[in-house]
Amino acid sequence: MSANNGGVLLTPATPTAGDAGVCEIRTLTMPERFPAIAKKRDKCAIIGFAGTSRHLAPYDNPDWECWLLNESHRQNWCKRISRHFQMHQRWDFTKQNNKSYQEHWLWLQKKHPFPVYMMEQHDDVPSSVKYPLDEICERFLPNVRRGTIDGDTILNQFFTSSFSYQCALALYLDFKEIAIFGYEMQTLTEYFYQAESTCFWLGLAAGLGTKIYIPDNCRLLNAQLYGYEVDRMINRQRLEFLQRRHQSFFDLANVELQRIAGRREEAIMLVNKSKTAAEKKTYSIRSQELMQAEINALAKARELMGWIRCYESLIKTVDNMHAGKDPGDGFLGPEGDLDPAAEQAVQDAAEAKARADAEKELEVSE
Repeated sequence: MSANNGGVLLTPATPTAGDAGVCEIRTLTMPERFPAIAKKRDKCAIIGFAGTSRHLAPYDNPDWECWLLNESHRQNWCKRISRHFQMHQRWDFTKQNNKSYQEHWLWLQKKHPFPVYMMEQHDDVPSSVKYPLDEICERFLPNVRRGTIDGDTILNQFFTSSFSYQCALALYLDFKEIAIFGYEMQTLTEYFYQAESTCFWLGLAAGLGTKIYIPDNCRLLNAQLYGYEVDRMINRQRLEFLQRRHQSFFDLANVELQRIAGRREEAIMLVNKSKTAAEKKTYSIRSQELMQAEINALAKARELMGWIRCYESLIKTVDNMHAGKDPGDGFLGPEGDLDPAAEQAVQDAAEAKARADAEKELEVSE
């Protein structure tokens, strides 16, 4: 990696005799179009909203920059901000639908001792800095093209979340270590499709030699080793079983969510009826605790619903791909296949039918 807030670009070099193909490291410096913002550390923590690990971020460690986003500045767990990100359209970050959005827009209009990266620089957002999208794409994605190998291609910009912008900027500014907290991207909301570019930029970071730290309980880059730990397709019966199981979990989680919501509403009512300051403070603290518990319960319920929808989607995919055929070859796990012999018989019958159909089509064409 280079100094002066620069970076490196790995490009294929011309092979020489006895050389199987190497990579040339080309040093790049920060373009003058993007103002150099003081970088005093080599470590940055990228912090999201997931309650599983956001509290583990190194807020109290001066060796780390803390990068946050959106309305996180309002949260009690947000103890320090080194750089902030608001990568949405203006209509989005100025909306006044609720108290959170209102306070966020007021906060953006104040001057802060750190940059707020945005899609554009805004005069009424004093700390706003235009995100260097073009420079980053020129740096890291010049060889990632979309099109045909023999025809015209266009640059494939791949950013599907605020995290991907954050991680890309960390590489652009030549940070040596990146730690991720508060990101899971497991539910089938907007987070599901965001996970792909998250993994892409983390993989690019690892390929460039950047150290990456992920909490033990984080689900990013966390799966069984294909072939070593799991190597068989999951069948439709197993998908249906998992869907039913997660539906039962969701029903229980929804009951718990409603219970907590009811207790929080009761606490709010007690706050309003309090006759002394001490009493009001006690119930206010309890209301805040229940609010956090409700947020956690809602996150759990949404994650379970995400899994349910994921299984629904997979079942539809299996049906579409294997219309009239057995959908797969089972599932390797403690529960095993439902009936391996019966499944094999169905598979054999499906293959025989496919061969017969192919022969019939061949006869017709002849």
